Amino acid sequence: MKKTLVVSAVSFGFLLLCSLSAYLLGGISGVDGWVMLLIGLVILLVSGAIAVFSGERIVPNAICFVLSSVALGFCIRAWYILRGIDNELYTMALVSLCAAIYLFVLYSLSRLPGIRNHRAIYTAAVLVLSGAAYLVAVLLTRTTYVSTFGYYMLIEIAFLFALYAEPVGKKSLFRYLTLSTYSILGVAVIIAVIALFAILGDGDCDCDCDLSPCAEGADCCDCFDCSDLNLKRKKKK
Repeated sequence: MKKTLVVSAVSFGFLLLCSLSAYLLGGISGVDGWVMLLIGLVILLVSGAIAVFSGERIVPNAICFVLSSVALGFCIRAWYILRGIDNELYTMALVSLCAAIYLFVLYSLSRLPGIRNHRAIYTAAVLVLSGAAYLVAVLLTRTTYVSTFGYYMLIEIAFLFALYAEPVGKKSLFRYLTLSTYSILGVAVIIAVIALFAILGDGDCDCDCDLSPCAEGADCCDCFDCSDLNLKRKKKK
């Protein structure tokens, strides 16, 4: 239980730093979302290069941990720019807390007698059910934070694998957690794919949707311009 609490707290700190980075980057105007995403990937590459030679040493792994968090912040800001949305820092902090609680619950359930010996099946079920629930929430809600939670959820699932590794000692545990942060690459890929899909399928789709939330009584298109997956919501001229 102590390890679960520690990892949940560390993951919360990771996501909180990411949220702070993304929020502060919002003060920089005129930067394209793709540039932000590229910068995030470069920072992640630098972090990965350091991690290769870090072993289980605390200081280098701590540097990698922080760099990965900042890299995720760039990716989240890229997502916000590409979507034309934003979130307040307190909202992002709350989402970070919810994601950390999500990790705590998942790992606690994995230690139950009936699940402990079938963790592969349990984790696969968690991935499928979480993904399905996330998609339903995205399509049925008009909030600006659901997609953020989805990305944070992916990071927490990666931390779950670090807990499964049964590390020996604090240094070993922190090393596994640091390596788990490179799941950010998957987040960056998802952001890029959704953004490209939206660009290619943009066409003449146009709606009465306001920035956030959707305008009252708006007549939205089939491209989900009022859902949490839309990119750059536009007003009908």
